[in-house]
Amino acid sequence: EGGGGDSVGATVIASNDADPASGDAPTLTGSLIGTYLDPNGASVNIIQQPADSDVDEGTAATLSIVAEGTSAYGNTVNLQWQQAAAGSDDFTDIPGATGDSYETGVLVIGDSGLQFRVQLSVPTLSATSDVATLSVVKDVTPPRIASVTANSLNGLIVKFNEGIDAATGAVAGNFSLSDGVSISSASAAGQSVLLKTGSLTSDATYTLTVGGVKDLYGNAVPAGTSKSFVVSVVTYTDIILADEPIAFYRFEETGGMVAENFGTLGSDADGLWMSGVGPDDSIEWEVSNEEGPNPGEGFLGFGEDNLAASFNGDLDLLWIETQGQWLSNLDSFTLEYWVKPTNREGNGWNRVGIVGQNDAVEYGFINGTTIQIWTPGGGALNTTYEFPDDEWHHIATIADGSQIHNYFDGELINSAGSATSDYGAADFTVRIGGGGVYDGSGNHFEGGLDEVAIFDRAIPAERVKEHFTAGREGGSKAAPEVDPTISITSADDGSITIEFEGVLQSADTVNGAYSEVAGAASPFTVTADSPQKFYRSSQ
Repeated sequence: EGGGGDSVGATVIASNDADPASGDAPTLTGSLIGTYLDPNGASVNIIQQPADSDVDEGTAATLSIVAEGTSAYGNTVNLQWQQAAAGSDDFTDIPGATGDSYETGVLVIGDSGLQFRVQLSVPTLSATSDVATLSVVKDVTPPRIASVTANSLNGLIVKFNEGIDAATGAVAGNFSLSDGVSISSASAAGQSVLLKTGSLTSDATYTLTVGGVKDLYGNAVPAGTSKSFVVSVVTYTDIILADEPIAFYRFEETGGMVAENFGTLGSDADGLWMSGVGPDDSIEWEVSNEEGPNPGEGFLGFGEDNLAASFNGDLDLLWIETQGQWLSNLDSFTLEYWVKPTNREGNGWNRVGIVGQNDAVEYGFINGTTIQIWTPGGGALNTTYEFPDDEWHHIATIADGSQIHNYFDGELINSAGSATSDYGAADFTVRIGGGGVYDGSGNHFEGGLDEVAIFDRAIPAERVKEHFTAGREGGSKAAPEVDPTISITSADDGSITIEFEGVLQSADTVNGAYSEVAGAASPFTVTADSPQKFYRSSQ
């Protein structure tokens, strides 16, 4: 005050040092510890640096780092992946990329030269990894069959190792089945083709032969390429139930007043269809259905007659009572569903419930363009919903005790919230589509909801991606596969013919590095004047 300015001085000493003299702060001496200064010396040791990589166009690259650290304040090494354009020194953080590996999106030729590095830190010390550069090369390799899975006894999902051309994938004549089983139609999406077949026998072995299906770069599967498989029906329901949700509602009922729970809580959490503002003035109501995601809309993992729950907002005031406080006192949880909202702008949406428990986990459209989750114990997360009305999309929200994360169509969109061991509790029950989600009553949804799953834990992020893919392209739960086989027949001219199941690989020495024989289909002929090679078959 008074124009003389403000100032402060301080001396920090170890507890066993002599007290400093009164007056001006003396020069610091002795065993001195400043804020976040480590008296023992912190360290970050990078054991494995991110490495340069050659990547085929149309595929993703995975980069990794191995590091360890020490510090008096904790040995956890914090990681942040960064990216820069080709030839640039301007690295920026990649949102959410804080693990020991990072998978890029699908790469194109124009991505060649992208650079990646990692910022590492322990308390008091930070370090930067080497730069890894990606070279994206033209894809000249035909797609190969990765798996064949039955989603019914009249349907197969053929998954390739890369994205395929929808036009050639949708030609039923490019596929044939052993034992005279017919194929009447084909539809393609992403890496998969859904085949509508004649009757298949459970646990029987068949061989699928493919030819002419192209990848996104014009490379065609060689005629005669085949793969044997055992019929073991895998559905979207199987894949979700493998992760043990406490509640899972399929909404396939065509009558009655109950939405069956397929989760571990069983009938205790069966959903009751209700009509009214809230529990105090509602009556039980007949189920309300509409067409759910299905192959005709590009969702190959669902049946053609898949149904979804249908809500009409304030018209009939429909909602579903799940009969329990299933989201109370949890240290983690996951909410997952398919959603098709309608008339968001026309109705001026505000506090529209999807699935949640008022005062514990409030969840839905806080307005027409924002999905919000709010918890008393772990904070909130707002995520912009940019999709048009009347489209099906997959949403998953994971609360893992550290943050809350939102995934749209299998991809992480954003994260927020605070660390907690209890997200909250309330006397209200979990409700779907209204009846009180943000409030004790009201909050009615307009549109379709399907495959609503509630987990009392944070499921792994990779399972969210697999769940979305299961709906979009077909199941990811492994069905029994036929072991790869190989046989060789010699001819009089010195050539050999190799017949195989699986993927043919070759190497220069018996213990050498094996690689896929590009375009090889069984039978595969090796001429007498070919270089010496060793061959094997692999899945």
